[in-house]
Amino acid sequence: MVRPVRTFTLGYGFLARGTLWSCDRDAAGKGLHTGIDLLTDIGVDVVAARPGLARHVDFGNALGEHQVAVEVADGTVDFYAHMRMRIGHGIQVKAGDKLGEVGLEGNTNTPHLHLERHKDTSGWHCGVHVSPQPSIDFQVAAAVAAHAPQAPRVDYSLPMQWIPDWWPEPGQAGSYYGPSTPGKAFYSGRVAAGTNRGWKASGFLDQQSIQTHIRQIQKAAGAGVTGRYDLATRDKVQKWQQDHDVSPAKGIVGQLTWVAMARAHHQ
Repeated sequence: MVRPVRTFTLGYGFLARGTLWSCDRDAAGKGLHTGIDLLTDIGVDVVAARPGLARHVDFGNALGEHQVAVEVADGTVDFYAHMRMRIGHGIQVKAGDKLGEVGLEGNTNTPHLHLERHKDTSGWHCGVHVSPQPSIDFQVAAAVAAHAPQAPRVDYSLPMQWIPDWWPEPGQAGSYYGPSTPGKAFYSGRVAAGTNRGWKASGFLDQQSIQTHIRQIQKAAGAGVTGRYDLATRDKVQKWQQDHDVSPAKGIVGQLTWVAMARAHHQ
């Protein structure tokens, strides 16, 4: 995890209420805290939680004289305040790059980093703030994705596209199908248009379309037609691949198997 400051004690949380804050005051005169406070020592490095374009901003004296907003590619903004120094304006930063140092500037008597996340680049105003927790968790999510189990390699040479009468359209986006995994009837992957490198998570084809494809595969392989790519289907597909000299014969239907089945279907 890339923490904005290396060690801290959590102070006021997001949407805590108190008389110090002005947004959405209640009948008791208590407003909402628009970020989170990470209590630490003066001079501790503040680093970027997410990559983006670092800009100098001034959202009011209460937040100190060395404020930094990092505009992220998804259109959201991470905002850092109460620092005693900051990097230059307009610098592109990576997660973990230094932005400044914790200070005691603005409306505070305890050294801390005030971190906010804004849903857009419209500046500081009530309503722009969202929970900063996803920014803090950004590197955790990236690390989980990087180490997630990968789908088995499939035997495609070109992207596969379902069209009537089985024939794929080379160069178009497509899918492949494989055996059951825990909790799922089948897995499917997406191949980007014009490339045969890697795969993306399914989502382009709806459930009905996927089951239609699997039924066609089951018919070609002589498996029971259920629309579910179970282990029995995998074994039948593997046997079909061996009988038709399609390699690798792993029971996974990708481009080579799909084309071979299409040709056999039309013979």
